[in-house]
Amino acid sequence: MAQWRKRNPNYFRYKEVQDKSWKETCRQRSLEWRKRHKEYLKLYREAHKVRHRDYMKDYMREYRKRKKQQQNQEKGE
Repeated sequence: MAQWRKRNPNYFRYKEVQDKSWKETCRQRSLEWRKRHKEYLKLYREAHKVRHRDYMKDYMREYRKRKKQQQNQEKGE
């Protein structure tokens, strides 16, 4: 959350420093929303399945490339 806030400084601020229950409250709210909107989520996932698959394929390709480079650097040291 702190990293996200640095990128979005003008967004509404939670009082996470003073109140440790904010994270649990947000989590519960999110879970309740998902329970109430199962059909919406199902339709959304179906509509964006190809886009998500392509994104994950590209992401994992880049991830494996970075891991391989890190391993090669460690062996070279």
